[in-house]
Amino acid sequence: MKIGAVIQARTSSTRFPKKVLKPLPYGSDVCVLQQDIRRVKKSKLLNEVIIATTTHPEDDEIVEVAIKEKTSYFRGSFRPEQESAADAAPAGNFPSIAPVIASEPAKTPVFDG
Repeated sequence: MKIGAVIQARTSSTRFPKKVLKPLPYGSDVCVLQQDIRRVKKSKLLNEVIIATTTHPEDDEIVEVAIKEKTSYFRGSFRPEQESAADAAPAGNFPSIAPVIASEPAKTPVFDG
């Protein structure tokens, strides 16, 4: 069975705008989203990783990170995380998804096989 991870990322946080684009660790050249992508891509259980973001122009930076990390992306309307992950699943053509929320790097699951 084909299993894909959908990393949900957007820049419109009201409490901490552009949180997913901030360096982690602080002062490094790697942002939170890049850390998540690299961590999830290490899994032997997943067939593909897709970044799900919105069509809003401010999320163009997220697409740039996806391209830089050689990761597929899906752009859709602004929706709750669970719905945006489900919207992105057909883009990867996988029946099973593992949603990951990029704005919560401490909670990013590790998919080990």
